[in-house]
Amino acid sequence: MSILHPPPRLSADAVRLCPLIDAFGRQVRYLRLSVTDRCDLRCVYCLPARATFLPRAAIPSLDELATLADVFIAAGIRRIRLT
Repeated sequence: MSILHPPPRLSADAVRLCPLIDAFGRQVRYLRLSVTDRCDLRCVYCLPARATFLPRAAIPSLDELATLADVFIAAGIRRIRLT
């Protein structure tokens, strides 16, 4: 049996990606990452009233979210909101 280890975290200095540009030519510098879809507040902004929840296996782990954040930082994201 082998022990699985998470991939090493990326640093913004290690990887530089092309900046993210929206349809109007503006550089995207803000990202919202949802930690879960099971919030009980049911805000229209995050979750419509008739939404169905994802299987737990489909929700990214905190380590996966950290890796995603590293990649987006390398692409020019400067603010990240966790919801």
